[in-house]
Formats: sequence, structure tokens, C-alpha cells
Amino acid sequence: AFVIQSFVYYLIELLGGEAELIAILQGKDEHYGEHQSVMKYFFRKWDMGVEFMLQCKYGVLQYVVVKTLATLATAALEPLGLYGEGVFDLRKGYTYI
Repeated sequence: AFVIQSFVYYLIELLGGEAELIAILQGKDEHYGEHQSVMKYFFRKWDMGVEFMLQCKYGVLQYVVVKTLATLATAALEPLGLYGEGVFDLRKGYTYI
């Protein structure tokens, strides 16, 4: 998870830094901020630029936190015999993680 976060920040810097990338995004057509198919009825359109950049960074950070918590839960359940890898049982953690 940390590698993915580092890679995203590396790409931002590779593209000229955050301010430059925001300027590039603001020059893009507005349809890039729209959700496709059914999702457009549930999620509002993102403005290209600062908002889009913040949403992307927020998504990566959210993934890092959730993946870390899932790994800790797996590490805690496995020694207790409650994880059950590959077993879809409502009494095992594998179903939920």
C-alpha cells in the first residue's frame, strides 16, 4: 500500500509537481470529471484541477489506511484460527476481509 502511495506522489512530481499538474488538469475538457453509466446518478461531477487532484490523493490515502487495517486484522485472526483463508464461512474473517 505504501508503495502505491509513493508511486502516485512520484508521478505527480514527474509531471512537474502538484501546481503544474493542477494547471494541466484545469485545461482539460469538463467531460473528464463526469462519472460514466449509472454512477453519474449517484456521484456528482468533479471539477478538473484542485478538486480532482485532492480526490485522487484522498483515494490513494484511503486505500493505504484500509489495506493496513485489513493486514493487521488478518495478522490478528490467523494465529487464533479465525481467519480461514479461502473459506467463505460467516464465522471466519476471510469472508469479511
